[in-house]
Amino acid sequence: MAKTTKIDYNNKDELILEQTEDVSSLVEQNKKEYNAADTKWSDQLFGNKVASIPNIAIDKLNQEGIMRGFDYLARSDLKEKIPMFISLAEKRLQRDLRLRQTLQQSTYTMGSGYNVPTPSNFLELKDIHLDGNPTINLTFQTVSQFYRLANSSGNGQPINYTLVSDNFVLAPRPTGSSTVNMTYYKIPTPLSDTNPSNEYLEVCPDLILYASLLESAPFLMDDARLVTWEQLYTRGVTSITKSDEQSEFPAQPLAVQITT
Repeated sequence: MAKTTKIDYNNKDELILEQTEDVSSLVEQNKKEYNAADTKWSDQLFGNKVASIPNIAIDKLNQEGIMRGFDYLARSDLKEKIPMFISLAEKRLQRDLRLRQTLQQSTYTMGSGYNVPTPSNFLELKDIHLDGNPTINLTFQTVSQFYRLANSSGNGQPINYTLVSDNFVLAPRPTGSSTVNMTYYKIPTPLSDTNPSNEYLEVCPDLILYASLLESAPFLMDDARLVTWEQLYTRGVTSITKSDEQSEFPAQPLAVQITT
């Protein structure tokens, strides 16, 4: 790559140092690497060379005021690192936050067998039951309880389940076709050029900001600000979790319903 330096004076007789660089060879090299790669550009955090948060998503973050939040750092040299901070922030939110807006329902029909695969965007289960008249509720068992106490090798109407790897396992084992209905918290689709927004950005943009700043602190070795971002982030998670819990139940008193 050819770099040129030009020294001149402006209209105030101030010395100006201007540097330009021809990156055409780098662009051509990237094209060759792209065409030769089996997986093309990766949308994973550490995959290949392209940041996982492209410009179209950054534009959306600017509209929400998130990117401008990095002014808090008083740094102008972090543009290339900001996508990494935001990706790590999304991972943190997946661990710490369950949003009502990410609840999703799924139906799976088993022609035979007793394993039910989790959906590809599965994060945490809210409810699971089998179709029937009446509906057949399933009771969760830990893996130890399930294989010791839940008649896991017998056949019959399933009443228990456990989670092993990426499969729900039912017991007793059904003898015919069964339809499983589940409600679960999904993993919001990561921000990308085809997905410039998601539930995190729409519902809690402040948490994206604080989580991103929190992820930036170790990178910048800024231990003093780490405490500030942690406090703001924790307070935000507590607040929105409480709000979600309150919205889940009606204002009127709950009634106990007894079924036989």
